Amino acid sequence: MNKQDVNQHISGIIERITDHNPDNEFCVLRIKVKGHRDSITVTGNVPSALVGEYIKCSGIWYNDRNHGRQFKAHFIKALPPDTLEGIEKYLGSGLIKSIGPYFAKKLVLAFKDRVLEVIKHETRLLSTIDGIGKEELTAFAITGRHKKSFVK
Repeated sequence: MNKQDVNQHISGIIERITDHNPDNEFCVLRIKVKGHRDSITVTGNVPSALVGEYIKCSGIWYNDRNHGRQFKAHFIKALPPDTLEGIEKYLGSGLIKSIGPYFAKKLVLAFKDRVLEVIKHETRLLSTIDGIGKEELTAFAITGRHKKSFVK
């Protein structure tokens, strides 16, 4: 057995979703892994993925004839991001209807690393941000309740 065949673990922030098939849940992701200069291509099955989402994967490295070195994940788990940059990308990714990169930045500036907790447990505080109205508050409340990876 060579080193390439041994189950390994990597984790990082999704930078790009190259492909996602909702029928079989197969996806091709580009993730930024701490300690690696370039993004890494991860292939595997996951029901949904969002840019900015932090994922942990276990699997094997392999060399694809056409696309080069990739990580073939047997297991992918989404977790909430743990950096302000990651949180901003996560919130600005379309996770919450009507909240894009602009409001994501405003929220992170206002609530820092507590922003995910505020969205999940203290939604009313979001109304202190200019431009956040009833529609956005409702979207935040629904997302906070239903997105399992939303809060640490």
